[in-house]
Amino acid sequence: MKKIFFYIDRSNKQIRFIHYPIDRKGNMIGETEQHSSISFDDVLTMTEEMSRSFFSDLQTICGRLQYYLDFGKQKYPACEKEMAEYRSKYENNFLALFLINILETEYWAQRDRLLSWDPVIIVTAIFNINIKRAKKVLAKKVQELKAAVNRLALYIEQDFKCDIEQTMTAKSEIKATVEDDEDRVYMGLNNSFEPFVYFFSRKIQSSNINLYRCVNCGLKYFHTSDRIYCSREECQHVKLLEYNRNLRETRKQDVYRNLIDSYNAYVRQLKRKLTLMRIEDSDMQIFEKEQEKCAAVIREAASDYREQKKPIDDELNELVQKNRQKMKEVTDRITEKYFG
Repeated sequence: MKKIFFYIDRSNKQIRFIHYPIDRKGNMIGETEQHSSISFDDVLTMTEEMSRSFFSDLQTICGRLQYYLDFGKQKYPACEKEMAEYRSKYENNFLALFLINILETEYWAQRDRLLSWDPVIIVTAIFNINIKRAKKVLAKKVQELKAAVNRLALYIEQDFKCDIEQTMTAKSEIKATVEDDEDRVYMGLNNSFEPFVYFFSRKIQSSNINLYRCVNCGLKYFHTSDRIYCSREECQHVKLLEYNRNLRETRKQDVYRNLIDSYNAYVRQLKRKLTLMRIEDSDMQIFEKEQEKCAAVIREAASDYREQKKPIDDELNELVQKNRQKMKEVTDRITEKYFG
């Protein structure tokens, strides 16, 4: 089990966590705090995953924990093994792990309470009213967790443009800390998921952060403005492809850019010819130096035409042709040096 606290970092669109392992009585094991964080977008993905199949597993976990309430004080490795297996299944979903942790924390609280009432629980203890009550508490905890996640999913579905409770009544521990010379208050995530749903939803609703839907994957993402594509790697790749495609289309429609591109394409052909000849570096430098001069003349002329919104005429075409001829003559002179 872990003791977990969270803080909503609105400026960086992250939820930061402080957590450390504890024993079943809540005592901290070791002195090293662990820090982790997830993005606001991660909350969307994790909530969607939990809405699909997680609570079926959590119900199964609850049933197993209810079963272990029937036994005495001895430690049951099978219980810990089962919990470890489910934690491994959801190792990439922090929120699911936190809910499992909350349920497990409640299990140990109920178990210790039973043992304090009756140090020696006999085999027929399953009929004991206290055990029945403890099992109901675990079942109720699962329903509370599910209701909290469903509420968060509803807020997401409505893009947080809905009424959100003005107050929160769930009990929550706090942890005050100083980070980067700032006082921060971390809320506990050990007994209830309500504080997370409440504070996260209120932070979103009171900020200029909105929910948008990615045109590629169809998933929602948080941002201050519609960026069309979310931050997922595959979606950003599609965005880059579209950007390059639009850039090519724009260049095709730019007559001045086309003029320069046509000249550059011609010069690349000449350079490739010299490269294949394996000429000396000094000769290639001569070619590059002359090419820079000619290219600068054409760029400056095209820029003047663009500023004056002057259509391409014979004078500009003749200037380009003149510099193409210069570069051909330079290439020919270098070629003669090797094959003269």
